Amino acid sequence: MKKILLMLSFLLVGHACFADVQNNVAENSTNLFVVIGAALAVSICWGRTGSILVSALAGLFGWFYVIYYAIFLRPNEDEE
Repeated sequence: MKKILLMLSFLLVGHACFADVQNNVAENSTNLFVVIGAALAVSICWGRTGSILVSALAGLFGWFYVIYYAIFLRPNEDEE
């Protein structure tokens, strides 16, 4: 539940920060894509580490961390 609330709050705050007054659809869609990647990275990292600093760093990397997690880290968790 905490992961969902963290992700939703990050999405709302991030989208509000990147909102454009001119209603440029292409630019707003790109910004939303970046914010979703950052929110997903933060929630994945928070679930794995529980560290705010590491989660913030993962949020900066955004989609790169999500792809890294999907390729390299996900299969190793099933073995534990």
